[in-house]
Amino acid sequence: GLTQCGVAGVQRERVTAWAREHHIECTLTNLQMEDLRAADEIFLVNSVFGLWPIREFPGYFRTDHPMSITIRSGLAEGESR
Repeated sequence: GLTQCGVAGVQRERVTAWAREHHIECTLTNLQMEDLRAADEIFLVNSVFGLWPIREFPGYFRTDHPMSITIRSGLAEGESR
């Protein structure tokens, strides 16, 4: 959580705003490693690299990132307007 690292930054706000606009549930919460390992999809965001899907870490491996791709594309479209 933000108590241990990260900031409540601009990119995080862009992602949560995009999710709200598209009626996608987006909850900010503290998670345990078990929660992350059970997730369908995980991504990181920051102002340098934007939205970055997580493919692998111990106990987690995904090759499909449909939500990450959708959000990243949606945010890019918003920038070109």
